[in-house]
Amino acid sequence: MKREEITAKWAELGARERDAWIAEAVFGWERTNGIIDAILPQYTTDISAAWALVDKSAEFGGMSVSFTCSRNGARRYTVETYANGVAFVVAAGSTAPEAIGLASIIAALTEVSADVAV
Repeated sequence: MKREEITAKWAELGARERDAWIAEAVFGWERTNGIIDAILPQYTTDISAAWALVDKSAEFGGMSVSFTCSRNGARRYTVETYANGVAFVVAAGSTAPEAIGLASIIAALTEVSADVAV
């Protein structure tokens, strides 16, 4: 998928739908009569669940999470994922789990050569 397609789909989904998409694309879960909501980690709303995505990112080069807070109190989290030492996905969100989830799904579904930044 192209980054634009991924972010457009992401914008249309609710938190639990995003969680299910992450479980499938990043961790290889398969839906059989739907994913059971009770066991599905809350990757996009719970930082401890999102941290599993950070750990998983080590398989493709790692992840960096940064936080910015403006004078008016607006918060923004930015995540970069790496392949071969090159940052190839940059994603942002209003919460850390949301930004981590978006970066993870983009990294999982986007094919990028080692010398091309997205």
